[in-house]
Amino acid sequence: MQSFLTFAGLAFANFAAAGPCKPRPTTTAVSSIESFSSTGSATVISSVVSSVSTDHPEPTVSETSAVSSVTVQETTTADETTAEKTTAGETTTVETSAAQTTTAEITASSTYAESSSGTETLTTETAEPTADQSCDNGGLDYAIYEHEFYNSDAPHFSSLDVGYFHTAEPTFEGVTSRIGIQPGTDWNKPFTIYEGSPEQMWQYKAVDHRGFLYAPETGTYEVTVPNSDEITLVWFGEKAVNSWTRANADVEQDYPGGTSKTFTIDLEAGTYTPFRLLWANAQGELNFIAEVKAPGGNVIVNGDGSDNKYFVRRACDDSTPTFPAFSEGG
Repeated sequence: MQSFLTFAGLAFANFAAAGPCKPRPTTTAVSSIESFSSTGSATVISSVVSSVSTDHPEPTVSETSAVSSVTVQETTTADETTAEKTTAGETTTVETSAAQTTTAEITASSTYAESSSGTETLTTETAEPTADQSCDNGGLDYAIYEHEFYNSDAPHFSSLDVGYFHTAEPTFEGVTSRIGIQPGTDWNKPFTIYEGSPEQMWQYKAVDHRGFLYAPETGTYEVTVPNSDEITLVWFGEKAVNSWTRANADVEQDYPGGTSKTFTIDLEAGTYTPFRLLWANAQGELNFIAEVKAPGGNVIVNGDGSDNKYFVRRACDDSTPTFPAFSEGG
């Protein structure tokens, strides 16, 4: 079987697979996501859409005097968009509620330079928000589990009990800057899924990833899962912390799938949104990968690591909630 997890618009990653995958249209869902804020002032609305239009006015910089302070004003408009998932004539709309946010500051710096004529010139530069990783908090926590769930009814994998992983003891815990099994990996031989993890076979194994997605800019972020072997589940918001179930997952991709799953969320710059991804394999072949894209199309994270400056395990100012221990609900 095969598992692909890609956070992207319609990005696909190629892996060793049991058989060819059919081209698949994108399935979308709508969900409001809870992020967390030290100020508790911003609201995050998320939606999975085929086309999302959100206006974000550019920051306005006003100069109070030739040599005095600079005020940066930023206004963000988040429009709640209802999208539709259409499969063989069936339309499904999913909506949930929005909650609080975690907001970091966007700073502005001023530089004065003297010209040859002696005239002083003021230059103002607004810094892009970046995740604070000064407290060694970069990447995602992950845990590896063994299980006995046999997939006898693919693509449903109805025997899988997600609740089992709330309290099961992991065989290994670590930190990763990427998500997924790298292309070309031979599933017939033992391998390490992430640097520092034990080399092993991956039948009847599962990997749980968790952390916070930091939004470097306001806009729509994409998570895409082209296919999965056996199953990949993704959660965003408060439920990703300790109330995650198969039923409330924002994305579920099963083997052999048939439709690429894309989930999009609208986030404000400077916010941290709880994130969780669980991959589980049963018997036979396997693969999976995940990709997240920022509004401008920049890949934040995938199976190769990419520009992973925006996944953290906690905020350095402790404004984010605490995940329970992996064997205690987290």
